[in-house]
Amino acid sequence: MFTLYQFDISPFCDKVRRILNVKGQDYAIREVKISQAGRLRDISPSGKYPVLDHDGKRISDSTDIAHYLERLFPQPPLVPADPHEAALVHVLEDWADESLYFQEMTMRLVWPQNAKHWAPILLKDEGALFRMIGPRMVPKVAAKQSKAQGTGRKSQAQIITDLERHADAVAGLLGARNYLVGKMLSLADISVFAQLFCIDGTPEGKAVIDARPGLRAWMTRVDQETCKRK
Repeated sequence: MFTLYQFDISPFCDKVRRILNVKGQDYAIREVKISQAGRLRDISPSGKYPVLDHDGKRISDSTDIAHYLERLFPQPPLVPADPHEAALVHVLEDWADESLYFQEMTMRLVWPQNAKHWAPILLKDEGALFRMIGPRMVPKVAAKQSKAQGTGRKSQAQIITDLERHADAVAGLLGARNYLVGKMLSLADISVFAQLFCIDGTPEGKAVIDARPGLRAWMTRVDQETCKRK
C-alpha cells in the first residue's frame, strides 16, 4: 500500500502522483499542513515533501521516489534503457527540478498579483488563524528562498524573458515529436510538465505557453497520459 504525504499544489508532489498513475498503482493521499511540516520528523526528517510511504518504508525526494518506483515497477518504463537517452532524461529532470521550479515558485507565490490567489490555496487546510496571517507570510518566505537561489533578484520582465527562452527550448527539443526523449513518455516529460503546469496557473505563464501551440499540445498529451484513471 502506498501513502503519499504531500502539499497538493507542489509540482514535486504532482510529479510523484503522475508517476504512480502511469505505473498503475493505487495510493492514498495525506495532505500535510504547512504549519506542521517541520515538526513531522518521523515522516520527513528534512521537513520536505513529497514523502512516499510503502508499507512502512518511507522515501523522500521526488527523484528518489521516481527511481524507487521504476525499480519496483519497470513497466511501462519511464527511464530509457539506452544510456544516452537515460542521461538526457536525467539532465532534463534535474533542470526542471532546480531551475524551472524557482520560476514557478516565484511567479505563483512571490508575485503579489498571483500570490493572492495561490497562497490561500496552499493554506486551505490550516486553522483559521494561520489562514488569516499566512497569505502575508507565504510570499515573504518564498521571496527569501527565491532571492537566495537568484531568480528572486530578477525583475518580473526578466523572469518572463527567461521563461520564454525555456519554453522555446522545450518546443525546439520536441520539434515534431510527441515526447522529449525517445518515442515514449519518460520521466523527463513528467518532470518538465509538472513545473510548466504550475507556471501555466499564472496569467503570465499561460500567455507564454499559449503562444507556442506545439508546447501546449505536448502539455495536453502528457496531462492526458498521466492523469489518474477513474
